[in-house]
Amino acid sequence: LDDIVSQSYGENAKFHVSQYDVRVSERKGAPRTFPEGHKVVETYLGGHALPSWEKGTMDKSIKASVLEAIHATESAAAGQVYEECTDPPYNALAHQDGKGVVEDIVAVLEDPSQPRLLIFNGIEDLICNHVGNEKALENLPWSGQTSWIEAQRYAWIPFPDSK
Repeated sequence: LDDIVSQSYGENAKFHVSQYDVRVSERKGAPRTFPEGHKVVETYLGGHALPSWEKGTMDKSIKASVLEAIHATESAAAGQVYEECTDPPYNALAHQDGKGVVEDIVAVLEDPSQPRLLIFNGIEDLICNHVGNEKALENLPWSGQTSWIEAQRYAWIPFPDSK
């Protein structure tokens, strides 16, 4: 994928396609500024300084309730810093590379408490394999498989009224 992204506009181009949204161009070697506001979220959840090039603010008065809603109060109390794609969690899980999660997902889906499970891919996301993920989900061996396969599909528009 790295080769595809880096050469997406030609080997000598100053820009490349964003692996997170194929509609966006990013300058090679520059800090990623897309999606807009992602550094604000990192700052909000991680408690570190907002980069000088990022604009935006978040209401810190609701931080405790947000952390509680995403089950992150313990990590905040332990001083863990949230950053997208940071190396320590990746390195800590590297020994599990290639380990499947089918049994774990099925266990969640079959749990008597019937928790809701969201598996999300951005529709313009290059880094996610939409078709492969959809096929994998269709083939999960669980009691709700047929209903899930036959369920109506729709586009999720998070901010339908924004212009």
